Amino acid sequence: MIRPTTTSVSTDLQILYNGDHIDDLFDVLDTLHSAASEGQLQTMITMNEQELVGLLRDIIYTARETISEIEKRRKKGRNPQPILRLMSKDAEELPA
Repeated sequence: MIRPTTTSVSTDLQILYNGDHIDDLFDVLDTLHSAASEGQLQTMITMNEQELVGLLRDIIYTARETISEIEKRRKKGRNPQPILRLMSKDAEELPA
């Protein structure tokens, strides 16, 4: 089972999981996948399959949202060059 660690970063945020815990999460999901593939899922879980599917969908949603937030913040940190630059008729570059 994944157990959170609670090292305080600020009064609002805490470090909940380190890299090992993320690896543990992946291992649990991989084991669930193997059990589902082999038709042995009920030997691995105490919830019904409908509840498990709902939980897995929540995990997928949260993972996608987390990726989206990481990518948004990464893009905010950059000052990308514009794709299209306006040029005058005599081919001098205009300021962006």
